[in-house]
Amino acid sequence: MAALIFSTEGAIIFASVAVIAVAVAVVILRNHSINFGAKGYTFTLGPKIPELPPPTIQLTQVSAKPESPTATDEDVANPKGAPVELKDDFLIWIKRLRKASKDKNKTEIEECFDAKYKNQFFPHTDYDWELWKHRELIRSGFLDSIREIERLEHENPTLTDASRSLARYYLGIGATEKASSSTETAISRATNDGDRVSGLLLKAEIFENTKGKTEAREFIYSCVNLINDPEQKAIMFQKLGEMYESQENVFDAIVAFEQATRFDPHNKSARFRSAFLCAANDGLKLLGLRQYRMLRNQDEQYGSTVNNLGILYGDLGHEASKVKGTSKNSRLSQFVRV
Repeated sequence: MAALIFSTEGAIIFASVAVIAVAVAVVILRNHSINFGAKGYTFTLGPKIPELPPPTIQLTQVSAKPESPTATDEDVANPKGAPVELKDDFLIWIKRLRKASKDKNKTEIEECFDAKYKNQFFPHTDYDWELWKHRELIRSGFLDSIREIERLEHENPTLTDASRSLARYYLGIGATEKASSSTETAISRATNDGDRVSGLLLKAEIFENTKGKTEAREFIYSCVNLINDPEQKAIMFQKLGEMYESQENVFDAIVAFEQATRFDPHNKSARFRSAFLCAANDGLKLLGLRQYRMLRNQDEQYGSTVNNLGILYGDLGHEASKVKGTSKNSRLSQFVRV
């Protein structure tokens, strides 16, 4: 055996075995971690966990926005609002109503609209209260309420809400001719710019569904001069801005939102959308900064205004805590990490 090892052939074989052993050891060490215990002379062999690059944090604007003033009354649980002092009881009642609607429990829905609740939560007309009840019933699939809304429309020829409710229902099921008829009734009955704009925007929505967004926008533009109330003009321009934005036509959207704030400087929703779109474009960041700062002065709690303003300061190379008027503990430092 010794003679074989010290012969030429033995040396070659021995060297080959050594090379293979080293190669195996390298492979094991590359793919595994080895730990030796200090006292017990333990040996642990396990899979090696690859090192991952450190996570990156991207700061971005939040597009969250409070409800648009162009939202229809059918989309709002209580369009007239409840007394502040009854807020907790009112919320309990709303939850009960929503559960009844979800469960399609007609008896429970009707009980929610008992007269005692109207007197407690809804100090307005019987017309509004009854109309709300039948909207809820229709949402839950009880279509006999359509006849009740038609009755309300017939019995109240100077009011427009019932006509718009019917139009929205028919538009939702694709009955555009009936939707158009009810919309025209609402427009013809309008005695103030608020009701008139609600009807005109509903007609534009029908155009959007039947003829396209371009026809709908042209219709809205053609109606702006029919409206005298600047706040209602602002709502029309805001709707135009939302339509442009939905088609990613950013610059026309900004122009429309700017027009809305020109007619109604208190329109926080339009100002927020303008600020958001400007801040997202390199050449318009300073305009976005101006709009966000004005919006912060109007309502610091509005949507994600402060968050987005802080991020914009950072984009422009400023430290939020050093901006004039910002304290060290300002909410500007509370960015959202995405």
